[in-house]
Amino acid sequence: MPRPAGSTVEFLHLWTHLFLGAAPFVFEEGKLLFRPAPVLSKSFFSTNEQCANSFGFEETLPAGSAACALLGATLLVYINPTRQDTFGDAAVRPGRYQLHGRDGSMQTVEGPHLEGQAAEALRQGIFRRVDVLLA
Repeated sequence: MPRPAGSTVEFLHLWTHLFLGAAPFVFEEGKLLFRPAPVLSKSFFSTNEQCANSFGFEETLPAGSAACALLGATLLVYINPTRQDTFGDAAVRPGRYQLHGRDGSMQTVEGPHLEGQAAEALRQGIFRRVDVLLA
């Protein structure tokens, strides 16, 4: 298999930084945290509802969303109803997570990050989709 060219590696690094920030997974006070810090312009967020086929699942993405693959197995969907930038003085930030399990389960986590078992499950690919509400 050929190695990616330097420009491809640069693009992937930039994409990762834009959607996740510099360090989305951190270990603090004995706990694993998933703390994404997207740096997305409001123009990244859709104006209409869209359909996507992600990892074998038909997904409906709401208006005001931007999505990416996370760790090659999970659809990460940022939901930004007001379509604001995720950087600067008026930035919207993660405030709630909806975790969609591969088994059909769903749980909601309030707060700016996932921690402990939820963050670990995300790293292990337990979730097929994670919706992050930005506010």
